[in-house]
Amino acid sequence: ESYPELASKISGYDYNKLVDSAFSSAGDLVSYVVVIIKGLISKATTVFFGIVLSIYILLDKEKLARNGKKICYAFLPNKAVDKMIRIFKLTNLAFSNFLSGQCTDAILMGILCFILMNILKIPFAFIISVMLCITALIPFVGAFITFVIGALLVCAVSPIKSIWFMIMILLLQQFDEHVMYPKVVGQSVGLSPILA
Repeated sequence: ESYPELASKISGYDYNKLVDSAFSSAGDLVSYVVVIIKGLISKATTVFFGIVLSIYILLDKEKLARNGKKICYAFLPNKAVDKMIRIFKLTNLAFSNFLSGQCTDAILMGILCFILMNILKIPFAFIISVMLCITALIPFVGAFITFVIGALLVCAVSPIKSIWFMIMILLLQQFDEHVMYPKVVGQSVGLSPILA
């Protein structure tokens, strides 16, 4: 009654058209959801079979290596196969040493983080240090994940300590990148810290 112009617009509107439009939009939405779910199932299946296949390969690696050697000796010159085997062994050794160096560096980072957080009396020291140990193995974004989640956790208790935490993590990260990582990983791989 107060807005007669609005009443005339509402009465002149075609509600069947609105319902048809809603149903067509719902149909599009359902098709998008089906496509997304199909893609997720496909990715999950690929990951699952990849994990299963890698477990089978790891369980049978000696037999696979023996059979691979036999095939190589059957089709390639002995000198080339010997050189290939030497390169494979060297690659395996270097990669194993690199992984053990990475793990050692991550554990040392977690211990240092725990000690510094206890010195600065920052809460959640154990949880954040364990998280840093795990995420330090993720290249590029690992420390950032700990930085953000840790800062939010500490900020819930004390915003001032959160600032101290962020400064501490930044300094710890710089120390790791420039001093500890080259020394630990470089030594495990057999490189000079300058090259690592």
